[in-house]
Amino acid sequence: GEGSARAIAEGKAILPRDAATLNSFADEDPPRLALRQDGSIARTAAAPFPAALSSIARAAIELLVIRAGDLRICEAADCRQLFLDDSRGRRRRWCSMTRCGNRAKALAFRERHLRRPHRTAAT
Repeated sequence: GEGSARAIAEGKAILPRDAATLNSFADEDPPRLALRQDGSIARTAAAPFPAALSSIARAAIELLVIRAGDLRICEAADCRQLFLDDSRGRRRRWCSMTRCGNRAKALAFRERHLRRPHRTAAT
């Protein structure tokens, strides 16, 4: 769950009960895939709900292991949302540039301009 992802983003180990929960859901049979004649995919399962949870749990496990180094926590003090940093230099700081990033940059701009000495016109 989110607690596991947050722990990994912070460089900590996940709780044993979180790992056990993910593993128990992932242990269920995932949906079976079949190719239809029209080229689309058919998904079938004897127990659709557990199969769906299994797919989600397997994806979460892969995310927590394979993409662990890309998990980040938004640097905005009032946000702290998790996100995957897939930016080119892996230096993304905010969950969303249009929300948290824009607010942080606007605040930094205002602070820079408030500290700057006011220029007055020469008389």
